[in-house]
Amino acid sequence: EGALLQVKGVSPNKTLQGNYNVIEKANEKLRDKLIKDLKDNDFIISKQEIKAKLLTAKERLSESPTIVGDAETTAQKLLNKAIMLIDENPGKGSGILKARKQYDMWVKSQKPKAFDANTENAFSIANREIRNTMNDLLAKKAKDVEVKKSLSQQSSLFRAMDNIVPKAAKEADTAI
Repeated sequence: EGALLQVKGVSPNKTLQGNYNVIEKANEKLRDKLIKDLKDNDFIISKQEIKAKLLTAKERLSESPTIVGDAETTAQKLLNKAIMLIDENPGKGSGILKARKQYDMWVKSQKPKAFDANTENAFSIANREIRNTMNDLLAKKAKDVEVKKSLSQQSSLFRAMDNIVPKAAKEADTAI
């Protein structure tokens, strides 16, 4: 992917674990730069506006044929957690990004494979809708920060890292 091609130090001459480490460091730099850029160009954002957007996302989810019964309860729990984290953080761009990152960590602690594109289900659909809603609002409000681009690059690098893990483990098993 484009983001991976921009990572200096990735090489076919390195071990997969070596490339993984380079990609991980590059991803951390992107994360830190986005956090810094948002803090340097912070803006006030209404928590009510964010919650309204999340409720609109909930309405879109309720139209999905996969979000019924227990899945609807799960979607509501995800939404409740996102709203709780928004309430716990400052009503600023940096606070919303922090809430979104806390939400991601919480989701991963509840369901470690929540971000695996191969396991599409009601949980992943609801999770993606909530994350995209928060990301889209951040990107729209952050006039001087390339939020979408940074988050897209980070996501691409996380996918690359996910693809490398099983191959690196196999490589380690065959190392002399």
